[in-house]
Amino acid sequence: VVGDTTVGLNITGTLYQPKTTVFSSPSLPESDALSILLTGKPLSDSGSGDRAMLMNAIAGLGVAQGNDIVRDIGQKFGFDSVGLDTSGGFGDTQLSLGKQIGDRLFVRYAVGVVNGLSELITQYKLSNLFSIEITTSPDATGGDLIYRIH
Repeated sequence: VVGDTTVGLNITGTLYQPKTTVFSSPSLPESDALSILLTGKPLSDSGSGDRAMLMNAIAGLGVAQGNDIVRDIGQKFGFDSVGLDTSGGFGDTQLSLGKQIGDRLFVRYAVGVVNGLSELITQYKLSNLFSIEITTSPDATGGDLIYRIH
């Protein structure tokens, strides 16, 4: 309870596949409710350290609407693309933040929430059909020429 606002977590599911959802009374956007739950203040009053902690908490708690919350937080701070990729399992969960720079250049930074591995992905659109993608990480750098079929 912070002021007149009550926030908490509903945990359902099984021991091996829990589902966590954030609730608040009065009703708040989930990003604000989670921010209040973890930092005692709404997202708009949170600093960059608080935001990083929120992103990690979303992945760690397995919040059911995690991608929606991450997207909301990222868009409030000017990112064009924000996501939480859990396709590789919990240990491979990645938080990604991206920004379109001009018409042809898109830059995305991805960091492993659990393992801390990071990569910078730069995509440059050559035409409607071709683009170049360069991925840089502490261990390697690679590039691809991508052909898109419409």
